[in-house]
Amino acid sequence: MGIKEDWERMDEEMFLVKYGPYAAFFVVFVILTIGFILPIIDITWPVVFLALLLVAVPYLPLLKYLVFEGKEEVMGTLLDEAEETVELPPEQSEEDVSERVSNIETALYGQMAEDPQIALLRLRVEIEDALTEVAYERGLKTKEEFVQFHEVMRFLKDNEDALEPELYEDVMQVHTVTNRAVQTGRVSSNNANRIIRVGLRVLERLYLESEMPVNPEPEEPAFPTRQRY
Repeated sequence: MGIKEDWERMDEEMFLVKYGPYAAFFVVFVILTIGFILPIIDITWPVVFLALLLVAVPYLPLLKYLVFEGKEEVMGTLLDEAEETVELPPEQSEEDVSERVSNIETALYGQMAEDPQIALLRLRVEIEDALTEVAYERGLKTKEEFVQFHEVMRFLKDNEDALEPELYEDVMQVHTVTNRAVQTGRVSSNNANRIIRVGLRVLERLYLESEMPVNPEPEEPAFPTRQRY
């Protein structure tokens, strides 16, 4: 799935979360109004249930808040482990890689101020693109214009010489945390910052794994477009 599709899906989910309770409130209100004013609907137990639901609708955001807090606690635990186990990049890096990582970091934190989830989506795409480039260089063959991320990971797992096992595990760990944060629909600024920091560790190491020069411009792909098959 590309970044455009991810944005569209996230917009749909956020729209439902924001306006869904109000739509439900309106529908139930109309049904009850018709039932009380016109003798079309008998006031039976189902109608009473709808009335109770009408009362409960305004408190749905509170339930979502409690669920969010639970997810944030789980996310914090995952990040504690990632920060402890994900390896740091070398202190001395190639000039183009260092410049790219620095520019991406600036861009991500700039997006953080507007929307943490968009920043994390951008980070996920950067990691996926870098890993896909490494997989192609290591012999991944496909006739498809776009290869799925799980296919890239399967190729790297099946070909142990293609990528160091430690880096593979770090990528899996960071991608899982980032993907979970993107799909939850909401993430705290603190956890988003932590995900970006640990994600940049993996991203820099992936850039260094590639044999291709890295484009330092953050608004352009890290690697030049080329025929994959």
